[in-house]
Amino acid sequence: MSKPLDPDIAQLLAKNKKIEAIKKLRERTKVGLAEAKSVVDAFEHNKHVFANTQESPQVESHGVYHRAGLGPGEVPAPKHTIVKFALLLMLFAAGIYYLLRG
Repeated sequence: MSKPLDPDIAQLLAKNKKIEAIKKLRERTKVGLAEAKSVVDAFEHNKHVFANTQESPQVESHGVYHRAGLGPGEVPAPKHTIVKFALLLMLFAAGIYYLLRG
């Protein structure tokens, strides 16, 4: 079962107290350092997404960031990264095509 990120942790992040936020998240969810850091990093990365909505990042009982379509421990990739990858892939394919064509 997942629950929203604690408001106390979100307030610590708003005050740029990332280390304290990670410590508090670890205390409350009993997760490891890497998982807690992943959750905090994901929240920081996506806070602009949640600024104008009632939605908030979800933390499962074992502390893994969870959003629809993501597996345990996965953090959503920024959309611009996916677009860059697609453009590079298309450019690479075009280069191979022109090399083999000529």
